[in-house]
Amino acid sequence: MMRSGVLLCTLFLYGCVATVFPPPKTDHSRPVYILDHGRHTSLVLGTADQGLVRWAYGDWGWYAEGDQRPLRAFPVLLLRTPAALGRQSLHTAHDPEAIRAAVPVVTDRVFVIHADAARIDRLQARQEALFASGLQQGWLENPAFGFVFVPHPAPYRIDNNSNHMVANWLTQLGCVVQGHPMLGSWRIAESQ
Repeated sequence: MMRSGVLLCTLFLYGCVATVFPPPKTDHSRPVYILDHGRHTSLVLGTADQGLVRWAYGDWGWYAEGDQRPLRAFPVLLLRTPAALGRQSLHTAHDPEAIRAAVPVVTDRVFVIHADAARIDRLQARQEALFASGLQQGWLENPAFGFVFVPHPAPYRIDNNSNHMVANWLTQLGCVVQGHPMLGSWRIAESQ
């Protein structure tokens, strides 16, 4: 009984590792930064004008309103809840350590991958349009996370959390994401 429980836990945790296979780096690639904050993940895109924009997705109450009481976790884990899209302009060098220092939350690791500049620009444009649309509904700034948050149309769920959304964004950049990103445990495979 004990062994089967340990085996199931091991399989569950191993199954919650997401491996990112980035596209091959070319002359038309730009860096993309995956910020591993422990249980949560955010993504930094380099813009065409050499800027940096950090994006995140999460539960509105938890992230935007900063309501992180222990009992607040139950509805977040069990129900569909309103979601937030977070945007932060970073005014720093295109360097993993500089980016880590510019973000006000603990960042365990910064992964650097490269993606086609045109794909990055398309994702950035989609994110900006979604953010502009959300601004019409209202916004909140939460300096603890460094974001301005707007409502996101896709409800937050345990199977659609910040890590799932980052995996979706990475797929839009031409990455292949294998495994399950639920717990925010990331591996980056070498690109060919």
